[in-house]
Formats: sequence, C-alpha cells, structure tokens
Amino acid sequence: MFNCSTCNKSIPNDSEYCPFCGEKITREVEENSENTNALHLYPTDALLKRVFLFLEDGEFDRVDEFCEHILNQEP
Repeated sequence: MFNCSTCNKSIPNDSEYCPFCGEKITREVEENSENTNALHLYPTDALLKRVFLFLEDGEFDRVDEFCEHILNQEP
C-alpha cells in the first residue's frame, strides 16, 4: 500500500485510480513521491491540494517547499 499523491489516503499498490478522490495514479510520480526534486512531475493543482493538507497538519516547512515549486511552475 502507498499514499495517493492527491488526497494522501492509503491505497493498494495495484490501483490505477485512487478509490477516494478518483485521481489517476502515475507510477513514475509515486516512486519519487518523497523526493522533492520530482515535484515538477505533479500538476500544480495536485501540489496545491497537498499544500492544504500540510497546512492542516501544521507542516509549514513542507507548505513553503511545495508553494515554491508551484510558483516555479506557474509564476
């Protein structure tokens, strides 16, 4: 099992779509999900959803990191 890159819920490894949010699972991205250098592989709307999850969890360093990547992709 691994976490969906959009909703961060635990889903089975063989999933093509997240059963919770419906997001299509991209295998390249899931393998590098913790690697911040791979954030450019995510669409900005998915990164923004993660920002809100990090805000809820109080992970402000991650919020800053993801916002920087969003701004680098779409200034």
